[in-house]
Amino acid sequence: MRKVRRLPAHGKTTVNQRPAAGRRCAQIFVELLLTMPILCILLVGIVEFGIILSVTKHVAASSRFGAKLASVEPAPGAFAPLLRSRIDNFLETAGIDTGACRVILEDNVGGATVQVDPADGCSCSAPTTPLPMTAGAEFVRVTVCVPLEDNVPDLLSSFGFSVGNRFVEHTTLFRHIP
Repeated sequence: MRKVRRLPAHGKTTVNQRPAAGRRCAQIFVELLLTMPILCILLVGIVEFGIILSVTKHVAASSRFGAKLASVEPAPGAFAPLLRSRIDNFLETAGIDTGACRVILEDNVGGATVQVDPADGCSCSAPTTPLPMTAGAEFVRVTVCVPLEDNVPDLLSSFGFSVGNRFVEHTTLFRHIP
């Protein structure tokens, strides 16, 4: 039963009742229904971007690792086949199971040489800037290229953001110290 009370100032009667709880629940449900897809897309985007950053970090580390190995070799050009397998092992340890699609070793030890291993459908190319020419200093540059599509789940492809045919490429230059 409703309680009716009379207001003394105006003489009007009001009914004391709580707002309908069902109406408020329905409103909250509709708001949740409208915002949930946006929040899910945002969450999936954050996860995919985090994985891309992780792969990028590991490719940069493998490039530094390869340049460090090649910089202490007496003849870096002869080290090229072994360098590819060492970089692939480094990437596999980091969880990048397909390894590098291309490893480029450049050095100016005893003259300019470029060692490029063959790539299977990899569109990465050698850096276009020449190695530094400093009197008495020789340099080694290693470029590592890895495809994203095999290492990152393509979670946002249905929303128009695909990682297909994208590559992570990193180049490291070290001074040659035999």
